[in-house]
Amino acid sequence: IARALEFQVGLSWEMARKGTILEQRHAWHNDGAAFREFVTETRKFTFGRGTGLPGRVWEQKAVCWIADVAQDANVPRSAIASRAGLTRAIALNRCSLTAKWSV
Repeated sequence: IARALEFQVGLSWEMARKGTILEQRHAWHNDGAAFREFVTETRKFTFGRGTGLPGRVWEQKAVCWIADVAQDANVPRSAIASRAGLTRAIALNRCSLTAKWSV
């Protein structure tokens, strides 16, 4: 999806076994050290309901768009994103037939 929409980075977040946090499970990025670093650093994060963009989508159960990640107070990864040259973000939820929740 990220490649087809010409995004720089695409991440998939899934519910951890405990059901209280989202963890990054899959990633795709364009070539470049900055994008690679963003994905590597992002793997260290988990998000609870309402925290960060993945947690915001989980809480609102809706597509969420951030026009400027540096200006949004609820983006814990904003410094990493800025270093990679990433300024905007969009996230949507998807539910599978197994009722696993993911962003």
